[in-house]
Amino acid sequence: MSYDLLRSEEQVLKKARDTVFPFAVTGYLLHPIIVGMVAFGTIYHHLKADPVTNRFADGHTIRTSPIASFILHDGFLVLNTRNSLYVCVMREADEAVLINTIRSLPKPTYH
Repeated sequence: MSYDLLRSEEQVLKKARDTVFPFAVTGYLLHPIIVGMVAFGTIYHHLKADPVTNRFADGHTIRTSPIASFILHDGFLVLNTRNSLYVCVMREADEAVLINTIRSLPKPTYH
């Protein structure tokens, strides 16, 4: 299922993509929500996007692995999961709610 971006969403996504991050970005999550210890969101520009299988295709909903932490960089919230770094593309008010939710998560343990 594909999602048509609003003009304002396209602009913020472009701003995020134009931002220089000091680490490799896995992808850009539009309007992520936290469920349990993972995030769900609409993915764009995922490093492992596969046009043949449509895996991680732009506009598809994905579930991240458990969230370990987050970083704020140049006005963007970046989710740090077990294997990936996702830049969150969302409204500023939603970002504050997401940060509070992440802070309340138990710390993941990896075995």
